[in-house]
Amino acid sequence: MKLQRLLWNSISMAVLVAASTPVTAAQPVGESGSRQLITVDGIAVTPARFKYSYLQELLRTGQNDTPQRRQAHLENLVATILLAGEARRRGLDQTSDFSEFKNRQLKLAVGARYFQAAVTDSLPPLTEQEARLAFVNSKERVALRHLYFRYPDAAQKTYELLENGADFLVLANEIFNTVSFDSSAGYLGFASYWELDDAIADAAFDLEVDSFSPPVQGRYGWHILRAEDRLVNPILTESEFQYRRSGIEAKARIRRNWLAGDRFIREMMDRANVTANPEGMRLAVEAITDAIERSEEQPAPVSLSESEINFIEAALQPQTDLMTYTLDGITYSFRATDLHDWLPALPSVELRNQPRAAMGRALRNEVLAMKGFAADLHTEDDVQETIQFVSNVYLADLLRQELGPYDPSEIPAEAVESAFQRLGFRKLRHAEADWWEIPFASLAQADSALRAIQSGVRTPGSYPGFLSHSGADLSEHRLGDYVRRAQLNQPMLACTSDPNCFLLEVDRRSLEYTTLEDTEGKVRDILSRSLPEIDLLSELRRQARIEVNDELVDEMLSVRSEESSGSQ
Repeated sequence: MKLQRLLWNSISMAVLVAASTPVTAAQPVGESGSRQLITVDGIAVTPARFKYSYLQELLRTGQNDTPQRRQAHLENLVATILLAGEARRRGLDQTSDFSEFKNRQLKLAVGARYFQAAVTDSLPPLTEQEARLAFVNSKERVALRHLYFRYPDAAQKTYELLENGADFLVLANEIFNTVSFDSSAGYLGFASYWELDDAIADAAFDLEVDSFSPPVQGRYGWHILRAEDRLVNPILTESEFQYRRSGIEAKARIRRNWLAGDRFIREMMDRANVTANPEGMRLAVEAITDAIERSEEQPAPVSLSESEINFIEAALQPQTDLMTYTLDGITYSFRATDLHDWLPALPSVELRNQPRAAMGRALRNEVLAMKGFAADLHTEDDVQETIQFVSNVYLADLLRQELGPYDPSEIPAEAVESAFQRLGFRKLRHAEADWWEIPFASLAQADSALRAIQSGVRTPGSYPGFLSHSGADLSEHRLGDYVRRAQLNQPMLACTSDPNCFLLEVDRRSLEYTTLEDTEGKVRDILSRSLPEIDLLSELRRQARIEVNDELVDEMLSVRSEESSGSQ
């Protein structure tokens, strides 16, 4: 499977349907690997980069893994490199916006590499005992009641009350401010090991029935947990453990990494002795809240809009002190100008709902980056590859925005017709048919009736439930898909999920599809915006120096069962 035949045989329509992954933060750093899938003008697409960016694409779009999608993604990666190179030739990398973006991505990548080296790389392999304990926990369910606190001091005081004999349920009614005494106050119900937050799960499954935990920090605050009951599966077999072992170990490693990472960040920030400036934080929260309330744009799924960010920067003086922190004996100020730098990389949902937590995330990012730069991690090859990748995506998108649309009326008819077919504009608009159907309780009964009718022993109308349709709309009928696919005048079996089975025969069918004339305006509009990029890529590919590892490309484009299940 040679790449020149696979990818560049003709102008790829994948450009029309596969968008680049949005970049709002540097991707986690991973091993780049010594082998390279493709090299485009000296810039490599490594297996690690392909796998990571492809997985993110599947998660972002909710699509399933297929060879065709792998091929389209590989094409898109190469197109991104080509467009980024052209963007540099046009000077689009000389703007202050790109410089700020690249600096922020470098800090993110360096911080991610520092975190990886300090946490993930330092963890020993999962032990046999840890794997078996996770298996046992996965077979149980625990009924939990909890007390919730926003701050650790309140949680610790309540824990001391419990230690001195206070009633858990009475405290739950006080903390959750029930109107009258409620026996369900704080009750979470039965939960499985993998349904709970990482830290909460480990604490909950360590509890005996009727015992409570010390304060546990979850993702949204602090909790004291009480085990009300346990449902234990008495059957634990070695064969089941071995059968489920790989999946259990994968989940256990992820949970262990999260716990270790949370602990590392918490301890690092505790050592930094962070002190908030109440007035500065108040002004920052007001600026963020006002920007969101004033915005007329729909909430962005990833980060705040450019107008929202601009409003915050205008409303908050750059030198406003938000927090102070200490690293290696030196005290630093985290000012509004530092927050401004991080705003595009902060989650939109967190900024909208928990602005103080978002500012804490920005400070954490700053501290991780400072630690990473102090360790010279910015010089590592993996960090540099990540910066190159996200910079290429950014510049390619800038160039796409700069390319003006073609005049829709000047697009050749053959291009419009090809796009109509390949982009899925030809859709079923209306379907009707004449047919009869007979319901049966099982496939065996339906099959027996089919043989009886085919042999002439019985007629369709002699069976109970026989129903005839004339000119029925297939779009709203439960058997519509079967009727559309059935051969005319040939009885067939159709089993639905009811779980009834049907015997049916279609006498007449009329299927009406959308035509090119119905959608030509929309197709031309899409092409007017897409063809400039396609034409430019066609020219850039002719000039580019592309080196291909055909064997590795074949491997990356194949869908093996273990990869497919892991990436969906």
